[in-house]
Amino acid sequence: MQAEKKYNDVNPLQENIQDNGYKIFPEANIKTNRLKIGGILLIFAGMLAIFNGIFLFTLNLSDPSITALIQTFEQMQGQTHQQALELLQTSLIICGIVEWVLAIFTILGGIAALKKKMKNIALIGGFLGVFTIGPIFFISTILSIIALALIMTSKNEFQESISEENSFEK
Repeated sequence: MQAEKKYNDVNPLQENIQDNGYKIFPEANIKTNRLKIGGILLIFAGMLAIFNGIFLFTLNLSDPSITALIQTFEQMQGQTHQQALELLQTSLIICGIVEWVLAIFTILGGIAALKKKMKNIALIGGFLGVFTIGPIFFISTILSIIALALIMTSKNEFQESISEENSFEK
């Protein structure tokens, strides 16, 4: 029966050698500002998405450009003006609610990235932020893609969970 190796029994020159002879070196723990930048970008993208949701709720349906859209609904589906107006208003409210839900998760992901905790929440927030639209030219989507790339490239900077830290102290 083979005796268990203790830390004192290991030769310091053999500590970094694996069974197949290759040397194993611990990962360098380099700290960068990528998580901070990614977190700030996610929070900004989430705020823009919230403003876009407010815009969708408060959209004036008597605007001439919206009136043309309502007439298109009338012609395509054979609806009255009032039915098309109600359909468009309901669609805008649903889109606004979806935008807000996505924005909340995006902001939570940004906060998790700033705190350098909960890596999965930060990644999920960045991923859901890609589906936000933002008020101008999909700017929330672009910011979320950049933030997600920054967070993914700095995954090793997140702090370990509390239970793992306590297990080393025992």
